[in-house]
Amino acid sequence: MYRRFRSLVITVFITVVEFTSHRVLVNAAFKNCKPFDVIPKSNYDKDPASLRDYSKRPNGFMYGFAEYPPTSTNLMNPCVTLQNLTGRSVEIKAQAILEGSKICVKDDGGNSGCGTSTLGQCWDAHSDTVKYEFYCNPAKGCDSDVQFWYRLAPSIGDSDDWCTLMLENDYPSSLLPVPSRVPTQKTTPSSTSLCRVSHLLTILSVLISHYLLFIPH
Repeated sequence: MYRRFRSLVITVFITVVEFTSHRVLVNAAFKNCKPFDVIPKSNYDKDPASLRDYSKRPNGFMYGFAEYPPTSTNLMNPCVTLQNLTGRSVEIKAQAILEGSKICVKDDGGNSGCGTSTLGQCWDAHSDTVKYEFYCNPAKGCDSDVQFWYRLAPSIGDSDDWCTLMLENDYPSSLLPVPSRVPTQKTTPSSTSLCRVSHLLTILSVLISHYLLFIPH
């Protein structure tokens, strides 16, 4: 009986949290959206030190912060707009600063997607101007505030292969140097060591010679 009651309480609690979070997310959706400054790929900041400065744009990414809905009644999720998107596709990427964190994104055309640690989506624009919002969704496993990097990249020219070509591993963390194994150096005896060995051999040879002289024949 107790187990059933406890299970019921947990179920009700989860339902209330999800309902409250959903209501907060709906009320906060696509508010205070700002134009996203798209940086050409040739101008991406490739300095690994940029990852420690949230005002920088490593690999064209921008810093964002999404609040955990149950702890806030006035969410201010990162929301950005892109214009001149008619007939174009948009690559959307995000990388959580704390590995393992959940992050979600949606546009005002009904598309949405979530990811763990990293997020990669590519959608056709539904209109000339589109809004994109990044957020924490408890129903998808997000359980705390999320700090992350995000980037939007509209297609250039023919967009047929844009999503295939753009979805590569160029997240901010890719700028960090990959640890390499240092080959073990072979050690060779130093000249000092060789001299000492030679000197000892000479002394040993003299001692053996003297010993042989005093042995009766």
